[in-house]
Amino acid sequence: MLLRCVRSMIKNALQISNVDGFVFSDSKESSVDIGFVGTEHAARATLYLELEKERSAAANVADEAMTMILRLQEEKASIETEAKMNFKRKSWYHLTIIVYLIK
Repeated sequence: MLLRCVRSMIKNALQISNVDGFVFSDSKESSVDIGFVGTEHAARATLYLELEKERSAAANVADEAMTMILRLQEEKASIETEAKMNFKRKSWYHLTIIVYLIK
């Protein structure tokens, strides 16, 4: 959504900066030179677009890192469960041998 907003800002900035005469006037008494304002607006919009690309890239890297962390946590839990099961089997086996030797 932010990307759409930035694109809209760039589109609007480009339209403003292409106005003939570079003067926007509501009345004869108040006029604003939009040549500079339009250029500044376009530059700012371009910077916002670059910033949004960087944020998106950082978010993708964070998502990939989080996915890897979750995968490693699941793998660790699986290994721990397997180790506990092996320990129980070995304990049961040793207990069975001890009982057999006692008899």
